[in-house]
Amino acid sequence: EDHELTDTEKENIFSLSNELCLSEIYIKQILQKNIINILNREIDGILDDDELSPEEEEYLKELEDKLKIKINEIFSDNKKIQLKTAKFIWEIKNGILPIVKSPIDLLKREECHYHTKAERIKETVEKYYNKDKKKYEKKTVRIKYIGEFIVTNKRIIFALSDVNFMIPLNKLADISMLKYGLEIYDNSNDTYEIEFFGSKDSYIFYLIIQGALNNIL
Repeated sequence: EDHELTDTEKENIFSLSNELCLSEIYIKQILQKNIINILNREIDGILDDDELSPEEEEYLKELEDKLKIKINEIFSDNKKIQLKTAKFIWEIKNGILPIVKSPIDLLKREECHYHTKAERIKETVEKYYNKDKKKYEKKTVRIKYIGEFIVTNKRIIFALSDVNFMIPLNKLADISMLKYGLEIYDNSNDTYEIEFFGSKDSYIFYLIIQGALNNIL
């Protein structure tokens, strides 16, 4: 209940193990499993809003001390990535935008906030011959182009040869978050659809773009 096993409680468990002829290794495995279950419940509750605040991070450190363990040593890579992403999201929502190395050359006094591989979706009309109707018909086809999606303090960029685009933040009309991507509108009524590979990427990029917009207002 207090998320802590005291030395006395541990001694009682080991004493019971001797009476039951259980090995010390087996008992340590049971203790470790219980500790992991306690931490998992606490972390799942903390990450219910997909964010990890400094106060919540400090609480987890206190739990580490009480349980005498290190989260980084016992949790899976997936759980550690989940915690790192939640902390990242909290920082972005609170105006702390990352500055990272850009994969392309930038303008003077331009800084890259975030970038990742993504797909630009373009619709095109193709003409094909319908054998049953014995005539040519048209159909709309969605074509995907993989490039680098970049958000800076000045622009939104999709970098890939002939299908690249660049929108200055002060010419951004609107942005909508899709399940796996973003729909971006500029003030020339052009629309750009982007799909991401990471499950949280659309949310993260949406927040970063909103934060970058707030910084130029």
